[in-house]
Amino acid sequence: MNFWSPKAGPCLRLYPVLDQLIHALGGRVLLVNIDTDAHRPLARQVGVTSVPTLKLVVGGQVVETLHGYQNESELRAMLGRHLPRESDAALAEALRLYQSGDTERALMTLADAALEDPANLRIPLALAKLLVRESRHREAFKLLSTLPAEQQEEPDVRDLWVHLGFLLAAQDAPAPEVLSLRVDTDPQDLEARYLLCAHRLIQDDYPAALELLAEILRHDPDYRQGIARKALLALLGMVEDRELRARYREALNRYHH
Repeated sequence: MNFWSPKAGPCLRLYPVLDQLIHALGGRVLLVNIDTDAHRPLARQVGVTSVPTLKLVVGGQVVETLHGYQNESELRAMLGRHLPRESDAALAEALRLYQSGDTERALMTLADAALEDPANLRIPLALAKLLVRESRHREAFKLLSTLPAEQQEEPDVRDLWVHLGFLLAAQDAPAPEVLSLRVDTDPQDLEARYLLCAHRLIQDDYPAALELLAEILRHDPDYRQGIARKALLALLGMVEDRELRARYREALNRYHH
């Protein structure tokens, strides 16, 4: 659904891009244009507060929303995350094999499919999740770490990568008391902060974990492939305390470059 207004320049620039892309997809996507000036109650009902706003609906559910002007590559990336691909047949076969107990063939099928269609993010994500189910956490973490940077930014990938990273770190980390002493002795010891954060997360101590991540982000945003930013984004979606969310959302905006 394309929520637009004839009075908004970005809407007028977006429509030709959308129209050309939809025609190129040969009927795989239906474009519904909704003039928000003529249908204000409907726009408010679905939470549209600015135009243009794009909502992708699959199976009757909104699966993704984009705000503002988007170029063709950005639109193709969004659709690629949700439209069926030929390689999805291999994904379905792999899941069937796994459910029947043929784990190794299922994993091999997914690995082969990922090589044949690297743009289908559903395949390496499914492979990583199956590896986790088999307690092969290091393999899953390594797989996600080798994905292209833009795929690593996808929330499902990012959150699983963050979870696995902390899980593996906590397994081999020194005791929390030792790490706390290291942090107090040397505030620049980011490795100690990271490992201590892993302990705090396992203990469900989110305030302490968030503070440690904010300090890592402040000292070095690129530490461990930007783990502090990615972990903050993941955790902020889990924390219920509004004040806590607001505080660390501000830290995320302040220190990220």
